[in-house]
Amino acid sequence: MGTSTPGTYTVTYTIAAAGGCGLFTTTTSITVTTAPAATISYAGSPYCSNAGTATVTQTGTAGGTYSSTAGLTLNPATGDVTLATSTPGTYTVTYTIPAAGGCSIFSTTASITVTAAPAATISYGGSPYCSNAGTATVTQTGTAGAPIHLQRG
Repeated sequence: MGTSTPGTYTVTYTIAAAGGCGLFTTTTSITVTTAPAATISYAGSPYCSNAGTATVTQTGTAGGTYSSTAGLTLNPATGDVTLATSTPGTYTVTYTIPAAGGCSIFSTTASITVTAAPAATISYGGSPYCSNAGTATVTQTGTAGAPIHLQRG
């Protein structure tokens, strides 16, 4: 079937006349369906968890469903990912088309990474400070690594 063009065909079986019997012919029809094929991707990956929604790009056979492991907030009908409610990490999303029309189940995968949005708080527990008091120590919680800038206000 790998080289047959999809469509409906009539197959004829003919037995030649022999032994005093005439020619015998019988027919039946056969339908060859197009095998499902698709690709999916998340072109913006990695996504920050504060970026809203990650939209999948799907080409090929429509009508499948999307699935992934726990932690990813995934719409099974559209493949869209709600980033704010997804746990940061790397996930494999599977797009599955059920078996139909004589064709087996079909699935394809794509990877998506969700990173945690940076968040931090800073405070100076002894404020107000006198200008001759020495060094004021900051207390920082959350995402580290950024410089702290002093702005007069």
